[in-house]
Amino acid sequence: MVVMGASIALTLALVWWQGRVARRTGSRVVAADRLHYLGDLLPNIGAILSLWASARFGLGQIDSVVALGAAAMLLLGAARIGKGAWDALMDRRADPAIVAGIGRIARDWPGVRGYHDLKTRTAGSRIFVNIHIELDGDQSLRDAHAIGAGLRRAILQAYPQADVIVHKDVADGP
Repeated sequence: MVVMGASIALTLALVWWQGRVARRTGSRVVAADRLHYLGDLLPNIGAILSLWASARFGLGQIDSVVALGAAAMLLLGAARIGKGAWDALMDRRADPAIVAGIGRIARDWPGVRGYHDLKTRTAGSRIFVNIHIELDGDQSLRDAHAIGAGLRRAILQAYPQADVIVHKDVADGP
């Protein structure tokens, strides 16, 4: 029981750490590995809880209930990881919250009169962004480039996993 407890504690620490890394990097590989270790962890915890509940309350079938719960949890986790991998393979657009965040940055950027054709796609943990910004047509090329480059840096600072292309167009009207 002591060895099993130590193994559970170490695996819990690993699963917690992998969860942090997967959220920070968006890595589906780390998320899948985390699910694998979680799959190792749940039967161990379930076995200890089942032994305790069986001895304490005389519940002989608790082991089956714990096993079904663990299987359901693993199935849901695998479906979530599988959907994310499928979306990445199918070149889906980025999360709507990210698209909206990029739009807010562009809308509020100094010198940008408007934007259009904001398009995103994902590949693995990368987000590819194409955006057309509308600028004053009377300004110098150097100024227009500085505005676009500054906007690109701001988007990259907010979303470091992005690859950003900014197209510059002349704004209609004053």
